[in-house]
Amino acid sequence: MNPVSPFDFETNTISTTISNKINHNNNIMKWHMRLNHLPFSKQKLLASMGKIPKKLSKMSKDNIPICTSCLYEKATHLP
Repeated sequence: MNPVSPFDFETNTISTTISNKINHNNNIMKWHMRLNHLPFSKQKLLASMGKIPKKLSKMSKDNIPICTSCLYEKATHLP
């Protein structure tokens, strides 16, 4: 008989969900760098057209990774 506690949960489902999300973000960043830091909105358009893998067209605004080199470029622009 296994005791029931509030900390009993299935760790396999949580870790696979997190690893899938990490893999998806890695694919998005890989294509972002491969396309010379193309904005994610245009990357999503290319994915919907079928030029790059279709699964990248399903990214939402909440799941878009942050590209540090793009942030640095935006911060150093002169007005």
